[in-house]
Amino acid sequence: MKCKIFHEYDIGDLSVIVEGNENPVEIAVYIQFKAEEFFSPSVILSNSLIAKTLVEFFDFKIVNDSKGFDECIDMYEERESRTGSWYINKVENQELIQDKLLKKFLTPFYRDGIDEMGF
Repeated sequence: MKCKIFHEYDIGDLSVIVEGNENPVEIAVYIQFKAEEFFSPSVILSNSLIAKTLVEFFDFKIVNDSKGFDECIDMYEERESRTGSWYINKVENQELIQDKLLKKFLTPFYRDGIDEMGF
């Protein structure tokens, strides 16, 4: 599955396209929620950091071919639509990635409230 990751409030085209064997939507939102838990409720991970995390932990690859992707992931919309019961079931009650490993991976990119990968 080939997916374009973007954020509704991106300034310019900061989208990243990833390809893998599974649909990355829920995984990407899970990563965003865990970053909020680790660092700050106001953190917004860049599209490129979400993509790098998918590559590192879920066997995705970043591709340069912008033609013919299967799905678009608007990180703003997807994150906002997955609060409440989805959050409880997927983020609080599951561990897609060990918290310790995910936090260790994200920490170098997130310093003093600045996601160095894009924002």
